Amino acid sequence: MTLHRFFERLIWLCMMPLVVLGFVLVATQVRTVEERRSLVEQSLARTVARAIDQIFEVRLTGLELLARTMSDQASDSLGRFNATKARSLAQHYLVVQGTHVVIGSVSGAMLVNTRVPEGQALPNTTFYPGHAAMASAMASGSEVLGDIFIGPLAKTELVAIAVPMVMRSGERFGLMTTIETAELQRRIEQFNLPPTWSLTIKDGTGRTAAHTGGSSTEALVAQGLAADDRKVQVSLAQGPWTVVLHAPAATLLDSPKRQAGLLLFTLGVTVALAYWAGRLASRRLTRALASLTHTGSEPLAGEEIDEVRQVRQQILNLQHERTQAQERERQRIGLELHDDLQQRLALLRNDVARMQRQQPHADIPGREASSAVLQRIDDTIAATRQLVNDLRPPVLDDFGVAEGLRLLAQRMRESHGLNIDLQLMAEERAEHLPKPVATALYRVTQEALNNVRKHALASVVHVTLDLRAPDAAELEIVDDGVGFEVLSSETPESQGLRGMLERVQALRGSLKIESQPGEGTAILVRLPIAPEDSGAPAAQPGATALPATDLTVPSIPAAPESDPPPKT
Repeated sequence: MTLHRFFERLIWLCMMPLVVLGFVLVATQVRTVEERRSLVEQSLARTVARAIDQIFEVRLTGLELLARTMSDQASDSLGRFNATKARSLAQHYLVVQGTHVVIGSVSGAMLVNTRVPEGQALPNTTFYPGHAAMASAMASGSEVLGDIFIGPLAKTELVAIAVPMVMRSGERFGLMTTIETAELQRRIEQFNLPPTWSLTIKDGTGRTAAHTGGSSTEALVAQGLAADDRKVQVSLAQGPWTVVLHAPAATLLDSPKRQAGLLLFTLGVTVALAYWAGRLASRRLTRALASLTHTGSEPLAGEEIDEVRQVRQQILNLQHERTQAQERERQRIGLELHDDLQQRLALLRNDVARMQRQQPHADIPGREASSAVLQRIDDTIAATRQLVNDLRPPVLDDFGVAEGLRLLAQRMRESHGLNIDLQLMAEERAEHLPKPVATALYRVTQEALNNVRKHALASVVHVTLDLRAPDAAELEIVDDGVGFEVLSSETPESQGLRGMLERVQALRGSLKIESQPGEGTAILVRLPIAPEDSGAPAAQPGATALPATDLTVPSIPAAPESDPPPKT
């Protein structure tokens, strides 16, 4: 699993509880809003129903009291109905309650009507359709709330409330009062409704007695109620009437479903922004961590993270210390080879040469064997001297990197037949280069030429050391060999290139490799020539290089192949 994939999973693992919590909160909020809205709707509808019930109840209570009073007082000496006394009591009811009174008989004849002056003819009571309050009251023997009708005398919509009345003589009559629907309309208009909400009062037949607010229910039904619209119906206690509250969702916040959608959208945007921010942070951290092990020719771009920068600095310090330790170990081994092995070989050669001189009359095969041993010792000394030079060329300490590159190029020409074109610019500054920089330039060139010798099959190699810049040393090595894929330089198998990169990066330098199969290879190195000013890791205490030592072997005169024969 890549580090980036790991961070992505970690982001989701951290975000999933928040996402689940967000959905739970959205569901809870929607349910709370739904319950609160339902409670408000039910409460408002019941309040309106109680207000309308009170209007009818007050009239009905007064009408029942009037009926009991008339049964006792509105009769003659035989207990029969007396219209004059009944009209007087009805007029008193009109003054107290403010509504007219109608008294009718079982046959349907109207006996008293406070709307009609005394002495004028009265109309019949069976004049309106629907639920007739007076007839129903006399038939059922209980109070009745009728439906809406048009009064023949008032010429307006009225609502009738009727109660039965029984005289002492046993005669049965109906006592009725009427309420204008305009009074119901004024009553419900006193309620403050939210915008677009509406209230409708309906009678037993479904006809609208009063309406306030938005469009009527019939109009909304004809148009088609929206899915988020709500309708609450509450029945009146005094009769088969209903209060209808219609609460459409006029805005996003009025609809629980739309509110849920808005909350989910907000949650989705928040999650997306959090995920995007997490991905940016993970990419930044991934790039920062990848820079710790990056072996490419170019540094990874990205904003520095303090902790990662400190770790990278520690890695660079360790790389620098390792490089310095390697150089010190190379120098130590070179000194050991020079001071011990080469001296032993030199003594051994002197011993063999002396033995040869002490036996001047030895036979020819013995003299040839001694000469062969001397030649092998000389070859071994030369090989050891070459090994010492490869471990730590003394010329670097004695004459600087420019002379070291000349000798390296000469040795590669003589040993391996490489055609090397060496150019040194501002050569006089080479002796003043810091020792780590000079060593790095030499080692990079050495490794590059070894790679050319082993893999490139090049006909010519151009090596250019440019010291003209005031703050950096630039090295360029170009060959016309077979080339390779540059990406392969970042694989663990490319140990030579990896070593070059690590050595350059340890000194805060840059190394760029340009190559294509069949088009040769170019290696560009840039190293700061003032490490203490450019941020290169400083050498640790005790990490100073050993003094340069002349690793040459003193010349030993060769023994004569044979002594002249004695004169006889």
